Amino acid sequence: MYSSPAVVNGVVYINSNDNVYALKATNGKIIWRYQTGGVVESSPAIANGIVYVGSDDNNVYALDATTGSKIWSYRTGNIVDSSPFVADGAVYVGSEDSNAYALNASTGDKIWSYLTGGALESSPVVVNGVVYVGSDDNNVYAFGSIVVTQLSSTMASPSPSGTSKTSTSTIANVSLLIIGAIIIAAVIIGLTVRRSTRRSTSKTNNQPRSAMAGCR
Repeated sequence: MYSSPAVVNGVVYINSNDNVYALKATNGKIIWRYQTGGVVESSPAIANGIVYVGSDDNNVYALDATTGSKIWSYRTGNIVDSSPFVADGAVYVGSEDSNAYALNASTGDKIWSYLTGGALESSPVVVNGVVYVGSDDNNVYAFGSIVVTQLSSTMASPSPSGTSKTSTSTIANVSLLIIGAIIIAAVIIGLTVRRSTRRSTSKTNNQPRSAMAGCR
């Protein structure tokens, strides 16, 4: 048994092996049991009468808190031992496929996903509309509704594929290219001005010499 229990309205929700259990808090009697396709290390989250939990069968499950019947499941690319967090009608959870997911709490449809550089075994938390989660790539990420900000100063916008990224290193490289182009342009302009000045000076010096030669 890896997960921590959740207690809501006199019912204890807990996972063991590949099962999710609902137990009566007063006597431990089983109310219902739901079997997933893999070991359940994720701790359950309960919101609006629905139990959300991840499984080693790569799925995130939404179960009816009263009956234990499956409402929906969403399949990720790898094990889900991250514990879901529910806020503002969305379920936030990580997967060992390296993605952070935001799923519609009612339907299980994907709202967005973000690909990090390592497995997400960490459980997300949401505060003031910002989702915080750690990754095995040694980074902590903060996801907002419009901009996704990595605490190591990487910024990106979440997209359905989760592959849209713009890093500060890329921005720095673009800036260097622009500065380099400006310097090169300034050098070229300077050389052109010098050549024009030399030609004008040469013509001016040649005119008096021709005149004087004519007088002689």
